[in-house]
Amino acid sequence: MEFYLPILNWLRNYKLEPSEKTVFDFRLIYFNTTSSKLLLDILMILEDIRIGGREVVVRWHALKTDEDMQEAGREYEEMVDLPF
Repeated sequence: MEFYLPILNWLRNYKLEPSEKTVFDFRLIYFNTTSSKLLLDILMILEDIRIGGREVVVRWHALKTDEDMQEAGREYEEMVDLPF
């Protein structure tokens, strides 16, 4: 949780005056159950920015050989209204 606090705090502040377009890159090789909830929290803040009328693009990077990470990206994409 501590790892994500600076990111979440920054995003919450950024949400108040976001750029016209926000591109958010995820480059993960592993995450656990606790992290999965916090990743969703990040995506929900980004979704709020999009709902506020700004363009938001999420780029989910995964190795071609890492089918689990690719699937995780697809699952997150289904949970939020954001283009991946």
